[in-house]
Amino acid sequence: MKKKCLADTQIEKYNMSRKLFEYLVKPVNRNILKKELTPERFLRPTRMGKNNVYIFDGVNAPNLMKEVGRLRELTFRDAGAGIGTALDLDKYDTGEYKCKQLIVWDPSEEEILGGYRFNTFERYHNQINATIPLINKELYNLDTEFEKKYVPYFIELTRAFIQPKYQIKNKKRKTVSALDNIWDGLGALLVQHPQCRYFFGRLVIYPSYDPFMRDLLFYFFKKHLYKKDQNFNPKFPYKPATVEDELQSYLKTNNANKDFIELHKIARARDTTIPALISAYYRVSDTMRVFDPVIDHHFGGCFAAAMMIKIKNIKPNLIDRYVNPYKKYIKDKKTNKIFHFSSS
Repeated sequence: MKKKCLADTQIEKYNMSRKLFEYLVKPVNRNILKKELTPERFLRPTRMGKNNVYIFDGVNAPNLMKEVGRLRELTFRDAGAGIGTALDLDKYDTGEYKCKQLIVWDPSEEEILGGYRFNTFERYHNQINATIPLINKELYNLDTEFEKKYVPYFIELTRAFIQPKYQIKNKKRKTVSALDNIWDGLGALLVQHPQCRYFFGRLVIYPSYDPFMRDLLFYFFKKHLYKKDQNFNPKFPYKPATVEDELQSYLKTNNANKDFIELHKIARARDTTIPALISAYYRVSDTMRVFDPVIDHHFGGCFAAAMMIKIKNIKPNLIDRYVNPYKKYIKDKKTNKIFHFSSS
């Protein structure tokens, strides 16, 4: 029997010490939600599925924010995580330094399919100080050199979710376009924030995930994608339990793509999969960089690693898929060739 690693023991103790999960709040009435899906919050139609992308904040659209908090907690609990409260909301949703919320709305079902929260930091250019509300500061120590070089050019992404009804594992629904719809929104952000140079976020692995595959994923990141930065260090480092020699025996090549294919084969043999968002991020760019892994005590004891994608290195086929159609949509809208807005 394999000895438990320190991280697993910490998570067990953490979970045992938590109160029982609170009951989720009831869904917000759809008519109330639709009142907050106003034209000024409409971003774009999706390319697939006839859905709509919106952006709002948690103060100006409190009912949408409440429903997002409910769906996030529902989604994360379904995956074996969650923070245990009736809503997944924190200071980055409704506080002084609130993020923007990007959601996809399904008008036929009248519900939120999924989304991200995001923030940009151009307003802090040449004003670097400890108050910059970078969410990854919860998990990493960073100095002013890192902040000055990178943070004003970040689009920070956190709390990605696709509610369970729209996930691929639910065979009864048309789910293929869910993540694609959300990335339509990310493509539009690149047009709206041309000064930004990086997507910055986290690769998250839930506590319920296969421990060996978790270690193998982090080994893959270290082998092929690792970015060591002395100015950006983990507060709660994760140390894999599986010895590195064993991990090396599974991923033997010096080619990241070949090792990534092997990762998927190993996952299937262990009756699991590589987390969908990790796979998606990996395919965005050949130059994605991943930082040291951590234990995220702020998010149900999940495991995570900060990641950074240089926007100029996003693969051309993805620019053609998610960015250029939005540019055309904006151009056509300005020339009155189209008018598209519907919350129902």
